[in-house]
Amino acid sequence: MFRKMIKDEDITYIVYVYGEKTDERVTHLEELDMLQDILRKNKSVKIYQINHDKNDLDGYYNDNLPFIFIATWLGTLENYEGKINLDSLLAFVTSKLPFLELSEPSFTYRDDNLW
Repeated sequence: MFRKMIKDEDITYIVYVYGEKTDERVTHLEELDMLQDILRKNKSVKIYQINHDKNDLDGYYNDNLPFIFIATWLGTLENYEGKINLDSLLAFVTSKLPFLELSEPSFTYRDDNLW
């Protein structure tokens, strides 16, 4: 699947890679759900989560879990460095993919101050 992402000319992938011991995984997945909702107009953008313990990407254990990267249709990888929250992720994604259309959230999130 990873090789397909790199070569896919139709889809841009935002990938969250975590391990079984990632304590913040539930919170991170909530943030990614909100991001996916805001990006829903963009049919060419997909958000995936990969369990590194079950699907080792590079053949080596990565102790920098969790991490996020973007695999673009141009075959480039953009690594995200920072806190995994909606504001930071949205800033990162829109800086790397400025052509994206953003939507108002379709449902209310736990923090009403987001929008």
